[in-house]
Amino acid sequence: MSLAKGMDPPVKVACLSCRASRIRCDGKKPLCRNCSLRNRSCVYTRSKRGGPRYSQKRALKATTSEYPRHVSHDFLDATQFTPATTSEDGVFSMLLPGAGLSNLDASTGVIVDVREVPTLALSTSTPYVPLVRRYRSDEDLLNVYYISIHTYFPVLPPPERPLLIDAPVMDNELEFQPSSPISLAILCILSLLPHPMDPKPKSEESRINRREEAHLYARLALESIEIESEVLESSVDPSHALSSNPIFYRERFHSRTPVEYESVLALLLLSIYEYAQRGNLAKMRNRASQALDSALRMSLHTADANVGEQIQEARSRAWWMTYACTLQSAIASNTTPIIGLTRGSFSTPLPTLCGDSTTWAAFLDAQTTIMKCTKFCGILKQVIDSSMFGQEHYQQLLGLDLEVQKSLEQVTVTIIGTSEIGSSNEATLAISLRCQAQIKLQSARIKLHRYLAFKDAPIFTKQHCDLRCPSEVLHHQAKRCFHISPQSSPSDQSLSQTSRSSSVAGSSHCYEHFPDNINAARTCLRAALAISTAFEMLPLPPAYHSDCVSGVAMRLPVRTMPSFACCAMQGSYVLLMLCLKNQKGSHSGESKARQDIEKLHSGVARILAALENYSLAFEAIGGMSDQVRQTFEAVI
Repeated sequence: MSLAKGMDPPVKVACLSCRASRIRCDGKKPLCRNCSLRNRSCVYTRSKRGGPRYSQKRALKATTSEYPRHVSHDFLDATQFTPATTSEDGVFSMLLPGAGLSNLDASTGVIVDVREVPTLALSTSTPYVPLVRRYRSDEDLLNVYYISIHTYFPVLPPPERPLLIDAPVMDNELEFQPSSPISLAILCILSLLPHPMDPKPKSEESRINRREEAHLYARLALESIEIESEVLESSVDPSHALSSNPIFYRERFHSRTPVEYESVLALLLLSIYEYAQRGNLAKMRNRASQALDSALRMSLHTADANVGEQIQEARSRAWWMTYACTLQSAIASNTTPIIGLTRGSFSTPLPTLCGDSTTWAAFLDAQTTIMKCTKFCGILKQVIDSSMFGQEHYQQLLGLDLEVQKSLEQVTVTIIGTSEIGSSNEATLAISLRCQAQIKLQSARIKLHRYLAFKDAPIFTKQHCDLRCPSEVLHHQAKRCFHISPQSSPSDQSLSQTSRSSSVAGSSHCYEHFPDNINAARTCLRAALAISTAFEMLPLPPAYHSDCVSGVAMRLPVRTMPSFACCAMQGSYVLLMLCLKNQKGSHSGESKARQDIEKLHSGVARILAALENYSLAFEAIGGMSDQVRQTFEAVI
């Protein structure tokens, strides 16, 4: 296309700020006109986003073997309370990064220049070079979003065209560089998925490479959000800035999603990234809060008669996914939500699936219900610790349990194999949302009945969600329940089989006010088995791979966006506690006892398989799967 008369041709090298905001740069050095007006740093350099990044270990080793998963052998079982320095109490400890998740903040973003490492001797074998996903255009990114993300976290409207194959390129010098917040956030998530041509996706080098690439895109997405919120008059003429709004100079990422919505959707994706990949609960909550603030500022929570039919679905999904993500961040961090729990107080219509909003209503009701149960359990824990539990608390518990059961009736999912799922992307989404709703509601039942059934005895060595670890229980209960003296403190690392088997009953006199704990344990068991089944039913991404990579990529597809991984820990806690209680029966000759133990083992195996699938891409979830595996190996 020829240039208009008098128009200057594009410069060969644009500064980084102009490239990020997709505006024309005049190429003047040392300061271009745009950067001068916006008072920004003007840097001319070749982009580093296209090339591979190597860890220090990659530079020091020409080849590597498959990274072995670390399995700790010093398992601390449920009855063993070793003296330890007690941590902060209550919800404040949950705000610290991690809370049982594997925290990666310390190492993320450290990129080592391979030129600074001494040259190695030549090896006869071909060195392993880890691969990371890259794509040719925004259209390719949108296509892969629908393949890998949309089924579990539908922030965009339904796809407008049939999906194509997922074909990430292998060219490290690819020219395409996404710059919009939503495209960068999507690429942040996709970068965590193993490349289909990577022969060693579980190797340490591959994980570090994907980790650093994803974190780079996360930072660029946040920077892009800041750039798009800029008002030009703030730098040029601040006296007129208050009456001006940001102006967007680019096309929509999705034809039915307004550009101004994209920052909200990007923050939602980054919220789950902070939780599932980096294990940072505080930042997860911050990103969700930022998204909520932006959505409220644009009045997405209220109905707008002027919004056309094509935009309404995008508006509905943007708001209600913000609502769900805000509640989920409060559930995961065990803190009070910053938004009301009454769905009827917001007038924005519910999203639809093929014209029906029933599935979305069930999904959002499940999110609200588990939030109510989480808040109640926080109060219940304080009441129990202060020995103030009374009949009124028990009646509240039964009332919430009845509410959960009514919600469960709306989300009954028929068990079907993934091969029988229809080709419609939205049909698969409907199954996914109902599975997620069932997982959350069954987890809510466990939260309500766990104290009655198991006295909140710890079984994991780290704190996960609202599941206590041994050091916290030692601080709150040991002196009151066990009357530990310095001479009789249970600090030995070895406990007899008898004491391990009776761990749950060991502190029963502290909870004499709890009635009917056997029925509570049965309720927890049914809920935990339902959770394990629902995780198994959760759809897998379709295999949209080309024939040229089928020889390498025939691995199990990876599910994404595990925002509800805490539910897996609730279910595994119940099953493992029952395994521990029934160890005697597993060694007896009774066939019924063996069948019961096999059911427990199968349930744990299903949950563990789901967590391990998530951990192929999300490293913080690997901390959960490691805990479940180590505990499982210790009790069987």
